[in-house]
Amino acid sequence: MIVSKKNIISEHAHFDIIVRTYNEFKNLPRFYESIQKIPNSIQYNIIILDSGSEDNTVEYLMEQLNTSVFVLKDEAFNYGKSLDYLVSLCKSEYVFSLSAHVYWDDSDIFSYAIKCMNDQSAIAGYFRQVPNKLTGCSMHEEVFLCKAFPQKKMPCLIDSSFNTIRFSNAGSFFKVQYLKKNNFGLINGSEDKIWAYKQLQQGKRIIYLGNKIIYHSHEEKYEQLEKRIAINYNEQFKYIGKRKSPIIEFLKYFLGLMYYKKRGTIRDVLYTSIAAYKAIMKVNNRRDVL
Repeated sequence: MIVSKKNIISEHAHFDIIVRTYNEFKNLPRFYESIQKIPNSIQYNIIILDSGSEDNTVEYLMEQLNTSVFVLKDEAFNYGKSLDYLVSLCKSEYVFSLSAHVYWDDSDIFSYAIKCMNDQSAIAGYFRQVPNKLTGCSMHEEVFLCKAFPQKKMPCLIDSSFNTIRFSNAGSFFKVQYLKKNNFGLINGSEDKIWAYKQLQQGKRIIYLGNKIIYHSHEEKYEQLEKRIAINYNEQFKYIGKRKSPIIEFLKYFLGLMYYKKRGTIRDVLYTSIAAYKAIMKVNNRRDVL
């Protein structure tokens, strides 16, 4: 059951911003500082779905301008389903999906993204991500962000010829009507990458803005990393059908982190690689362990 705490969604907004929150009270002030960079001439809605925060997240959101708040109660959270619900509430032509613990510096980041998406006849797009020093960044994620979201001088158009896409709903944007007809569905992890993969296979185009930055990262423990890798891989295998080898993933993580790491110790590299190995093992339903 979803309860409406505050619904002021305007039909005259230039775009909507959708956000999923859970215990984000300490990060939201920085998020709203970035929101204030949006020019006064632009109207927007911020639509939040909170999944049971136990801190002051909801109370803080209730006080913010242009913000509608909905709370998920007595129902298991699902990544794809939660986004589909938020998109169903959108009343503008464009929607931005953002993590509650991101921030950005550009005042024109939204208008620029919309222009690029329209100019390239793309149905969606995503921003470059770099470490958020305020929330913390693990050694693994620092390397991942560097490789997955390279800096580009110009927007880059992605199509089905690309072997890998790092499309991320921590900082993505869409044409609303297209997304309402081609939603995420009941996917409990990697809903962004799976959705993008399906669209590209249908001949659609997605744009990557490697010249527009959002700050986004986590300071994950090894157990948290293992859990996240397992959840994401399980969903990717289920919907895309690509099985991974635990040994190969271990070597990829170990050698990649050793080569690209900017900080951390050999112990960090080893334990992170073991976390990836264990996650793949769990999904592949194998009993032997490292």
